Amino acid sequence: MTTHEPRRSRKERARGPGLVQKLSHRLRGLPRTTAEGDRLLLLAASLREIGWTASARAGMPVDAIDSPLPWWTYPAIWWLESVLTGSERVLEFGAGNSTLWLAPRVRQVAAVEHDEGWSQRIRAIAPPNVIVMHRPTTSGLAKASLGDSYVAVLDSLDDGAYDLLVVDGMAREACLATPGHLLAPAGIALLDNADRPDLHDAIWSMHERGFWRIDFARPMPGASRFSCTSVFFRDLSKEWGRPRAPQARGTGAPSGR
Repeated sequence: MTTHEPRRSRKERARGPGLVQKLSHRLRGLPRTTAEGDRLLLLAASLREIGWTASARAGMPVDAIDSPLPWWTYPAIWWLESVLTGSERVLEFGAGNSTLWLAPRVRQVAAVEHDEGWSQRIRAIAPPNVIVMHRPTTSGLAKASLGDSYVAVLDSLDDGAYDLLVVDGMAREACLATPGHLLAPAGIALLDNADRPDLHDAIWSMHERGFWRIDFARPMPGASRFSCTSVFFRDLSKEWGRPRAPQARGTGAPSGR
């Protein structure tokens, strides 16, 4: 006899995965052997040491001592930290903890934010080298609406003035289309959540304009899934200085020779 799963109502389907499916996802994470359990515990300890658990608790990206972190993948954060020299000018779409993390590491941050209350909050706690511009928007996360004020701010910015463009807010496709005239010759553009299918056209348009790409695909602070933060560049020249050596992180990391 064939049995059928009871049909869920439209309202139930709209609520997302059912309880059984949620439990199934979590059970997959249980260790199957003692050795596997030991490794998972060490991994959990490493995540705690880099602030992943603190981020999950706070509901925002922070390190182990609750200092702000960008909501990018960890490898992207660590790589960018290794190449910043302190002299960079940054243009950022989507203000937040990334703005506060960048501020002490660069010369200036100009951040564009669509949420007025959030922009006021970041402006109130940001240091003097940060400018937060509130621009309302009717655009989606990827596509821009015609004449949208969030995207229109691009017309008021100085050509070739920025060493780093961070695209982590609204209308990402339109914002990512700007590096040609806003970035310095050796400037780089960072796109968060680059694995989203609705951003793939924007990524390929960067390649068509002569940009190379590095993908940093790994966990993000406090997130239960992997994501991808991508960096685009035309020339990683000596203007960025000599990158610092990678730092060992997590439980059991070597402390020296």
